[in-house]
Amino acid sequence: MNKPIRAAWKKLGGTGMIASRRQIGKVVSIDHRYAIGSCSVRMVALFAKASGSH
Repeated sequence: MNKPIRAAWKKLGGTGMIASRRQIGKVVSIDHRYAIGSCSVRMVALFAKASGSH
């Protein structure tokens, strides 16, 4: 695929990363997830709400 990203993903509104921290006893783990969306989200709280509802 040689197209620029915007040409290939015309309806791409934004991307984001979710970092989840979990602690069980003394063991801490961190998980990273990535998301793409068709609408632009400009506030972290809105992104968190949208990603949590999926």
